[in-house]
Amino acid sequence: CWGPEPSDMAYIPIGHRIGTVLECGAVLDALRPILESDEYPKVLQNAKYDRLVLRAQGIQLAGVVFDTMLASYVIEPEMTHNLGDLCLRHLNLQVQSYTDVVPKGHTIDEIAIPTAAHYCGEDVHTTFLLVPKLRELLDQDSELQLLFALVEVPVEAVLADMEYQGI
Repeated sequence: CWGPEPSDMAYIPIGHRIGTVLECGAVLDALRPILESDEYPKVLQNAKYDRLVLRAQGIQLAGVVFDTMLASYVIEPEMTHNLGDLCLRHLNLQVQSYTDVVPKGHTIDEIAIPTAAHYCGEDVHTTFLLVPKLRELLDQDSELQLLFALVEVPVEAVLADMEYQGI
């Protein structure tokens, strides 16, 4: 997602069992310069998870500047931090959960590409929309802002490295 409009996003179909898909290696090679560059700032919901998934594919994620899950944790540690709850609290939006889209016992690669695209697109779009709301809340408390920027965001990559190594 690159903008506030629902059309400001793309879904790249790889690994689906049905439908026309792109070759995973070619897609990763094309995205590698962006994903591994600090010059392309990235915002994620649960960056550690995405970092580990990408690392398993040989990509070293760089340029993470904001993690909505970590920001939520710093702002409201006693609350839940999953994307659905964040959307309800901060955007007044009810979004689909993974279990709404993918039947029990199945995986996302088994559902139709348009359905997966809609679900994933909604996830990235709402993550994009959450950033200004959460930044505004962080900006109200300089100590929380510093904790987020100087501890939580940098430590995410360290924790991902530790997890990847099995620690």
